[in-house]
Amino acid sequence: MKVIKYLLLLLIPAAMVGMLFVFIVVSGSTEIRTYTESEYFTYYAFTDEDIRSAPRISGNYAFEYVPGDGYAPSNAIIFNNTSDATPLKTYLTTLGYEQQKQKEGAEEVWKKRAEIEEATFYIWVNKDAKQVYLTKVFHY
Repeated sequence: MKVIKYLLLLLIPAAMVGMLFVFIVVSGSTEIRTYTESEYFTYYAFTDEDIRSAPRISGNYAFEYVPGDGYAPSNAIIFNNTSDATPLKTYLTTLGYEQQKQKEGAEEVWKKRAEIEEATFYIWVNKDAKQVYLTKVFHY
């Protein structure tokens, strides 16, 4: 009886991991993916923790996952009907990121002072379209 119990305890998590693997492979995780927070499984499978924890500066937003086939992978949150990125800048500062010098009209670049740089954030504001993008690009 105990053996069956332990086998079930091993098989259930293994089956869950297997289902996650099949979902990721079948769902086209090698393609750019745009999704919303209401797509629960996709949201938790593809959204980086820092992007997930970013303040919601608009009620209308979506997420984007880019697997980085041949280039750095990235994750973004795209806010519509806003052009105020101030809460995002405050958030990045609390994570230890610092805004870098930028060219006129370019997106803002945020980096940590670290020996090994693990990620860079970009904030891009399109005032005409009333959109704000917060993108995290991974360096691994």
